[in-house]
Amino acid sequence: MTSQQKKILITDRFALHAEALLKSRNHFSILRTHTHMPTADELQNAKALLIRSRTKITKDFLDQAKDIELIISSTSGYDHIDLEETQKRNIKVFHTPEANAQSTAELTMLLMLSCARQTNIANKMIQKSEWKRDELNAFQLAGKNLGIIGLGRVGSRVAQMAKAMG
Repeated sequence: MTSQQKKILITDRFALHAEALLKSRNHFSILRTHTHMPTADELQNAKALLIRSRTKITKDFLDQAKDIELIISSTSGYDHIDLEETQKRNIKVFHTPEANAQSTAELTMLLMLSCARQTNIANKMIQKSEWKRDELNAFQLAGKNLGIIGLGRVGSRVAQMAKAMG
């Protein structure tokens, strides 16, 4: 790390292509921790943190991270960050509200399909070589009405996918 490079500490899963992009800029030195809670040594001289919700940003954490100027949380919220404390220390905090919306919508559809088709029960029957179709109360989703509470980032995507399925 040169004296002009800013140290960015990544504390959790983060897209490798994004990390590579940061590394390609000669302005940054990237350090990836081995756990979601970095050590005092890892935090030393770090100017920015790239985190997820497992990394809890508390007063005690910030006491160890004296050089932090920026925290970017690859999550849709701030519930794991003491925003009052970061404001006192003039640390900029950002999140990525769209980052997980598609994954969450897809998981919602997967769970709906799994419940409707009773895949968990069917899978257990198959593993035991005891297929008993009459014991399944599975049904198709096509033609059904779906109630979605909230058409925000996730709900609107779920509605789009459900519409495509009929």
